[in-house]
Amino acid sequence: MEVLGLFQKSLVASFSSPEPDFIAGKVVAIILLMLIVVGICIYILIEVGANSSKDPRVAPPNVALTKTSQETSLSAAAARGEGFVDLSSQGSLYNSLLSTIDPSEQYLVNLCPLTASIGGYIGPTVSGVFDPDYYVQQALRAGIRAFVLPISVYYDDNKKPPEWPYSGKPAVVCRNAAGKILSLNGMSIRKFCKSLVTYMSINSAQANEPIILYLDATPGHIPDILKSEKEYVQFTSDIAEELKPLDPYRLLTISSYGSATGGVNQMNILTQIPLTEFQNKILIFTNFNITAGTKDAYSSIRPLLYEYVNFVYSPVTATTIGVAKTNNCDSVHLMDVSGSLVNWTDQAVTSWMFVGQDDFTQLPDTGAIEAATTTGIQSIPVPFFFVDPSKTKAIWKQWSGYAWKMKAPAARYTKPAPITPMTPTTALNARVSDSLQPGQTLIKV
Repeated sequence: MEVLGLFQKSLVASFSSPEPDFIAGKVVAIILLMLIVVGICIYILIEVGANSSKDPRVAPPNVALTKTSQETSLSAAAARGEGFVDLSSQGSLYNSLLSTIDPSEQYLVNLCPLTASIGGYIGPTVSGVFDPDYYVQQALRAGIRAFVLPISVYYDDNKKPPEWPYSGKPAVVCRNAAGKILSLNGMSIRKFCKSLVTYMSINSAQANEPIILYLDATPGHIPDILKSEKEYVQFTSDIAEELKPLDPYRLLTISSYGSATGGVNQMNILTQIPLTEFQNKILIFTNFNITAGTKDAYSSIRPLLYEYVNFVYSPVTATTIGVAKTNNCDSVHLMDVSGSLVNWTDQAVTSWMFVGQDDFTQLPDTGAIEAATTTGIQSIPVPFFFVDPSKTKAIWKQWSGYAWKMKAPAARYTKPAPITPMTPTTALNARVSDSLQPGQTLIKV
């Protein structure tokens, strides 16, 4: 009250005094400034109070609400004939597709799987959610049997289960090209694997067909193997631990060739093992360094990702393709294939080509996908659930109701027929008589 009284007297003096009263003016200015500051503080307190009464953007209620909203949106798009949720892909690899090609071409290297990017993510692209149970069921019904899991790590103790993997552990999240996390939640590799084995037979027409899983390292968001190799090895071991639900379905050995893990028999798996031997198997591809963990210095860090991985892919471009050939499993960019002078068809005959992306939220051009598979590029990830459903359905139709399509005849590998030795001519027989051994002489009397 005293402040208000002083303010009143100073204000009156400022306007009624015949001479300028500088002291009164200063008092008025100071008190006005104080009132403004008080007003701002009151406004901030009101806003904080209002916002604190709301759930954060990534709070579980908001995640649940977005799941329901996105599932409704996807179903509505399907009802309009635009999306592919609830579509049923009934083409069978083993009962139908293989009968269209010669047994000498029935090898994994000749298949192009319908591939989905960011497995488990139903979107929308920004502020979307992971819902692996819903995702896997819809994807398998639609004939999608190849999935990309972009794996990264974050260090944030505020992110915790059930909506996020623990801080510092392998996580599947939706990031943009700049690395910013766009999703309202994250997903553990284990959760996706559990959903996969739970529903892998949900599409009866394709129930026994193989499944492909890509464990793709997100550049700049994983431990640096050069600066902290032990941390990197532990991270890859954590990934292996998350893969344990897949144990009953892993491809461990391949007939007479031995181990199918560690990437050591990639060529043989692609070109020597008939497709019938991959029934009910889950094949694992990765671009993580899986050999670092095999060093004696890390013998206490187990399990090893090396023991789970069948294929290791590494990047190859139009400028390096002829210089350093990788071990029959490469990652390429569509921009390197389209309009390139490189004969990618020749390169892909005995190799597996996976289209890597800097941003897995981006939708590849429909025509570019068709051109790439015609060229012989096997696997192009598509963001089926979280971009324009009419465009993704157009891509889906290229597979004609199958989970796979065969490479174009010119791009296929054909296993050579076994060479059967010819029966030598009798003119080469060193025996004088069939009853004698070479060098023996028959004397007639």
